[in-house]
Amino acid sequence: MSNDLKKIFGQRTKEAREKVGMTQLQLAETVQVSAASISAYEKGNSFPSLTVAKDIATECKVTIDWLCGQESSDINLSKTLSDVIELLFKLDNPPLFEIRYKRQDERLGETFYTDEEVGLYFNDRYSGFVSSNQENRKLFDFFKDWQKMRDLYNRNSIDNEVYHLWMEKTLKKYSNVAIPDSCDIPF
Repeated sequence: MSNDLKKIFGQRTKEAREKVGMTQLQLAETVQVSAASISAYEKGNSFPSLTVAKDIATECKVTIDWLCGQESSDINLSKTLSDVIELLFKLDNPPLFEIRYKRQDERLGETFYTDEEVGLYFNDRYSGFVSSNQENRKLFDFFKDWQKMRDLYNRNSIDNEVYHLWMEKTLKKYSNVAIPDSCDIPF
């Protein structure tokens, strides 16, 4: 194993671990190695087994290819609707965008938006990445629910703990909703 690969793997492991807010000890416990092993990996003194490298990548939400320097981006492609929702939750901390539930009547024709009005809009009849009509509404329904919860949170009707419990419940709810490889969504 080349020293360059060990060094790249170590630097990227540390970067990814810190990005997800884990200590060396927390990562070590999660991937079932010692904290000294994680330290050795990050210093470039040692390289883990393939199983441990895979577990590190999974826990840090990156790919093994990225950890080994084969990809320039640390973004791990989303595989489930829960992954997409988790990314949106992260983008919203601190709040960066407004969520609006809006229905457009097709009879009104084209809608124009000003620079001040930016939003995410989904067609409730067809979302393009699920197969049945029932599932076509999952992302649409998520945004409706999220808008309600954010409004309650922003008005201090619910506290931070309740809001985060709802977020966790939502991630679990959508964790088994797969996004097909043929999907055109750039997540």
